[in-house]
Amino acid sequence: MKCLDCGFQNVDKTKFCNECGARLEMPCPNCLTRNPSKSKFCMECGYSLSAPASVKPQKLSFDEKISKIR
Repeated sequence: MKCLDCGFQNVDKTKFCNECGARLEMPCPNCLTRNPSKSKFCMECGYSLSAPASVKPQKLSFDEKISKIR
């Protein structure tokens, strides 16, 4: 799990960052509330934290964009 404070990549079962000592929390993708790392639902809005993250749109080349327009 990546530390929200310093950006250090910790192993999954870590509760506190091995680099800076901050408590590892997971931001809710819906409301950005920081939740404990093992939470299944956001403690503020109830959003499922185990839902797959939305897929970012793929960047298309200029030629691909033209092909889609046609």
